[in-house]
Amino acid sequence: MTNRLEQKMREVARLLEEKQRAKLWKMPNDLRITSSGEAVYGDKGPADFIGHTASGRCVFIECKDIQATALSLGSRGIKPHQWIALAELDRSGGIGLVVWARREEIAVLTVDMVRSLTRGRKSISWRAIPEEWKANLDSSDILVVLEKVNV
Repeated sequence: MTNRLEQKMREVARLLEEKQRAKLWKMPNDLRITSSGEAVYGDKGPADFIGHTASGRCVFIECKDIQATALSLGSRGIKPHQWIALAELDRSGGIGLVVWARREEIAVLTVDMVRSLTRGRKSISWRAIPEEWKANLDSSDILVVLEKVNV
């Protein structure tokens, strides 16, 4: 089932492609069929969307539609395998982002921002995120925020 954030990010991906700024693809879940015919999850993907900018930088975007006032680093928020993938991409010169939807707003977080906002904590408070990194969920303002990180 497609949630509202995933739908929004698909729209954003189309707009980025039209503007020739980036190409993003939604990563499918890895499902495998066992010999008994049962569908099971396979390998965990690095992020919800992957792609590249027009200049060739790799992009991973992990989407979180979480209504709580804090986004945790762990099983209910950014999972360990997701954080590892985002951080490794960041170290190698790519762009790793977390897009968090809460109520009718979206916040875009870079790897450096996640590190800074969590310093010794296991979660990110919505209130701690600077307003310039937020946008209305129903607008195209997210493109302005993504432009700040060259996507």
